[in-house]
Amino acid sequence: MTLRIVLVDHDLNQKPVPSFRVTLKRAEGPSAEAIELKTALDGTCQKSLPSGKYKLTSPQPIEFQGKRYSWSLDVTLSGAQQVIELTNDNAKAEALITEIKSPPGGGASNDLNVLFEKLKNSVVKVRAEGHDGSGFIVDPSGCRGPLPLMAAAQDEGALVFALL
Repeated sequence: MTLRIVLVDHDLNQKPVPSFRVTLKRAEGPSAEAIELKTALDGTCQKSLPSGKYKLTSPQPIEFQGKRYSWSLDVTLSGAQQVIELTNDNAKAEALITEIKSPPGGGASNDLNVLFEKLKNSVVKVRAEGHDGSGFIVDPSGCRGPLPLMAAAQDEGALVFALL
């Protein structure tokens, strides 16, 4: 059995979901133990499982482009070449409501700290004078401070930096 998890972004690009855990639990038969699967960097996972009916669930949702995606579906496995695809289409999607609050007595510096902590593990879209790309939030000094924060992306061989 091969599990493949891919989300499609606003620009219709396929984004594999790495290091994501799902649970399969046999719906019938003597063994009802849960089997945990974790995707590789390419968003896939392979596992040999006996044929039968299973309940597939995602214990934790994934946040992607303003939505929270989770899965809970019944699957029937009938052979080793079985492929289960989890996508935007078969996910339960909830809109994220994001509100960033400053700590009491905080100023602009605290706002940037809050933003950095919230976004430090995120992938962002960078737009700069004719170049678009996806990238990530970095602090070039290696510190976890709020300034200077930059977004870095590579598109068509050119490295693009944008001061946030």
